[in-house]
Amino acid sequence: MTKIDNLEVVAEAPTRDIATLESVQATIVGILTDMVRDWDVPSDREITGFTSLVDDLGCSSIDIISLVVAIEEAYGTRKLGFADLLIRDGQYVNDLKISELAQFVASKL
Repeated sequence: MTKIDNLEVVAEAPTRDIATLESVQATIVGILTDMVRDWDVPSDREITGFTSLVDDLGCSSIDIISLVVAIEEAYGTRKLGFADLLIRDGQYVNDLKISELAQFVASKL
């Protein structure tokens, strides 16, 4: 507690920083931008929330696994449960948009 000009100010305990959908999407776009740059594939496309992992970026299953690992490392957790997103009705999903991925990650943080 601190007194400022006869007012008592109680310092609040820091709250947990909750990731917003926008910040999660920006993080994922940054990770993907780095990944695509490493592929040495010429691309002038901007990666946005509307970008599809397979159709637009040509991600293979190993690329998606690498992306999942990079996202988990970025957020310091391995407990995001990506199987819930990547497997539906016992089948792997064909494609995901960045916005779908960001919404999933934001909901788990």
